[in-house]
Amino acid sequence: REMDKTLAEKGEMIVSELADDGFMIAMQNMQAHGRSALVAKNPPMNKMGLTDEGSYKMRLLDRRRLHFNVGIQATNTYIQGNPLLPLPQPPLSHLKSSSSSSVDKMIPLWYDINGDLIPELWHLAVAATMSVLVMRPGITAKVLEPTVRPSLALWEVQMLLDWMVEAKAARKVGGSYTPEEWWWLCLDDGKGVEGDGGTTEGVREGSG
Repeated sequence: REMDKTLAEKGEMIVSELADDGFMIAMQNMQAHGRSALVAKNPPMNKMGLTDEGSYKMRLLDRRRLHFNVGIQATNTYIQGNPLLPLPQPPLSHLKSSSSSSVDKMIPLWYDINGDLIPELWHLAVAATMSVLVMRPGITAKVLEPTVRPSLALWEVQMLLDWMVEAKAARKVGGSYTPEEWWWLCLDDGKGVEGDGGTTEGVREGSG
């Protein structure tokens, strides 16, 4: 959120050397889709290269010459905020189903026996499923299920994938699924409960 706010207000920011994984995921995905661009700030400009007098003895290289700032600049296609909001409600077909099927009445991991949502388990289920989907685009529910077993059953994986399609975080092609551009925002409900994804660590303002 801090990165989004800074880019929306100033159009540019400096990436910290301590940027965490969540920050890097957001930055790289926006760059991949042309929403932002990376710009080198004060890079080494030694006419002899990184070594003195054109020497190839890298062991003698002054390591400080490898350090320079990298900035993120918003492009004209940058979108502020979370385009996926409002997110669909977590699947609760077991509460609405009038079917006599035992599967339709099963309680998914993210709900308790009283029908109340358990946010922590919902976030973990979505994160686990999406992490596999991102690494293996085009995967089916049946192939994905063993990677999250025994925590999630096949019918729960199917519910999660269908929810991601409804949330526009993924799309279905035939019987397989693949992530969409904003997949990494599917845990952000706009209320600041997405966990580590909301951290501001890894952001430094300034122009270098």
